[in-house]
Amino acid sequence: MPCPQSTALSKLNVFISLLALALYCVGGAISQWIKAKFVLPVTPPVNLDVHMGLTESCRKATVMGNVISDKCGMEGARDWQKAATGLAIVGAVAGVVGLIFAVLNLTVSKVAGRRWIKLAVVACSLASAGFMAGALALYGTNKKIQVRPPLPLEVDFDIGWAFIVSAASAGLYVILTLLALADTCCTPDRRGEFHRTNKTEEATIHFTNSVVS
Repeated sequence: MPCPQSTALSKLNVFISLLALALYCVGGAISQWIKAKFVLPVTPPVNLDVHMGLTESCRKATVMGNVISDKCGMEGARDWQKAATGLAIVGAVAGVVGLIFAVLNLTVSKVAGRRWIKLAVVACSLASAGFMAGALALYGTNKKIQVRPPLPLEVDFDIGWAFIVSAASAGLYVILTLLALADTCCTPDRRGEFHRTNKTEEATIHFTNSVVS
């Protein structure tokens, strides 16, 4: 249940945070970041259908229409693939923490409206966008891959739909960062309200005591 102190931006931030995290997890879990179909120049020719993601790479090999290999895994992953996976994991953790802060800012009256918790949402959403952007950049700049074992063949992979979903999640986290920052700057810190309330109560008690005495 939202607190009375929560703002419309705080409610919107929770929704965007949920949506961004859902897209982040879907995009990161599917091995469709880059994909390619090509033929190995061997005898007999081997047709390969390869698609790669953050968590695994899948390869299906056929010869004359017969499947000779169909497997998925991270064996033989290149260093840049491992680095991209690490960046995405850190970004996912930041996204979860940011969602927790956004929900607390909306539902817990003791912290709702406090500047520090809004800044925490800003920091976490910015981190999620940045780490995912790093993973996207690694895949985007390394999608030309030399076939193993060394053959006179370099394959230029196409962008897959999971890459686009992950890019959309990074974009949502950028939007969330801006909205959370606007919420921080445009609404007063509730700590100041507490101080003013306490001073008012103290003044009222002092005035009452002076009248009674």
